[in-house]
Amino acid sequence: MQGIDGDVEGIDAGAVNQISDHRDGLVELEQDIDLARGDWLQRDIRPWTRSLSPVVCWLGERPGRVGEKVLVRHGDRWIKAQISDAGQPVDLAQLCYHSTQQSLESNSIGRIQLRLAQSVPADDFACDPISGALVLVDPATRHTLAAGVLAPIPGLEATV
Repeated sequence: MQGIDGDVEGIDAGAVNQISDHRDGLVELEQDIDLARGDWLQRDIRPWTRSLSPVVCWLGERPGRVGEKVLVRHGDRWIKAQISDAGQPVDLAQLCYHSTQQSLESNSIGRIQLRLAQSVPADDFACDPISGALVLVDPATRHTLAAGVLAPIPGLEATV
């Protein structure tokens, strides 16, 4: 769910007086809002998107290909997604992207494009490691396919 405004009436964090980011606690809202595990409470307006461009380490035994359907673990939520572009593996020897390949092989690092079934808050990993990280899982086998971050890689703007 995205874009519902609410006011906090109270917070119960046990023996502490406040809850910091990504900590457990009970939040009581003034409005009757249906929240579930995996929903995001945020103070600031963050960018939400259904398209992500993470840098991933491909762990799957078979290559990651354009059109492949995956499950994305983002925060505490599972989201259906599809790989819309898998054509930017990183050449670690030359520190550049290869724009000619259309898949990521096992143990390769590269930038992919994902189309998500639901919007998510997307932050740079350096700003927020929870909303800036994700895991890709095969929906049929539940095997981990890739782990990734939403972040630029300094010095890797050129392609070969």
